[in-house]
Amino acid sequence: MLAVALVAAVVAMAGMTRLRVEFPRFTMIAADFETVRGRWGLRGEAAWFPDDTLQSFSPVTSVPGRSIEAGIGMDRRAGNYRVSGNVLFSRRRIDRAELAATPRRFDLEIENTDVSLVGWAERTFARETRTLRMLAVYNPDAANAFVRAIAAFSVRDNLWLEASAGWLRGTELDILSRLSTRDFVYARLKVYF
Repeated sequence: MLAVALVAAVVAMAGMTRLRVEFPRFTMIAADFETVRGRWGLRGEAAWFPDDTLQSFSPVTSVPGRSIEAGIGMDRRAGNYRVSGNVLFSRRRIDRAELAATPRRFDLEIENTDVSLVGWAERTFARETRTLRMLAVYNPDAANAFVRAIAAFSVRDNLWLEASAGWLRGTELDILSRLSTRDFVYARLKVYF
């Protein structure tokens, strides 16, 4: 409570201006499915945004447009292993009327299509008291990638020690490339109540 009062006092003394946040309205039309065939699980979904708000970072502003996002994936458990593969598709298009009305140049392309491949594998050991997970994401068009490893060990009931490392690579304007300088390593203790 004291920290909140101190922050309020500092803001009042600094004469800060008000910050106004708006969340643009959007329409989404979507469908999804999920089924199992033998040992394979299959799922997919698609979402169309006829009146979307796209984000530009140079200049920092929102731009009206349209987008569609879809994905299909499958997974299977085989003994102590679980594997999964997914294909994600995204297509965005800036509203041409906005381009004609605004002389600014955005860092967004007029039309942009991304396809990402996502793979995931998990292996459990010692009656599921130890787990090793690997995740990889690759976008062939942007030549960017993300690889992450997670190792978890059950110290005792409801107490897990987890360590993870992640590596990102990319030079484009997509999400993975924007995070390319954010490689990480962490360890944490998880307690379940």
